Amino acid sequence: MYSEIQKGDMIYFSTPHTAQLKGKAVMKGPAGWVVNCGGRHGTPRVVSERNYIKHNKGRNRKPDHLGEFLSKYPNSIEQVDILKKDYLGQ
Repeated sequence: MYSEIQKGDMIYFSTPHTAQLKGKAVMKGPAGWVVNCGGRHGTPRVVSERNYIKHNKGRNRKPDHLGEFLSKYPNSIEQVDILKKDYLGQ
């Protein structure tokens, strides 16, 4: 079930204090899915397989290709910066 999550899905998860929260999946990161739990400015939370309960498929769900790439290669952002510096000659 956790592997089927996509951007736009509603994810239900537990906190360390055993409370159950829900939020909308925003992007996949190396530590898990980043979830928007609402609020005035959108409270971000990270959901991993350890605190995942279930999810509902969203209407506008899309696969997160960028998040999968970044979580597969955690140093890829640093590599892009290095390549950019080499290319620009800085």
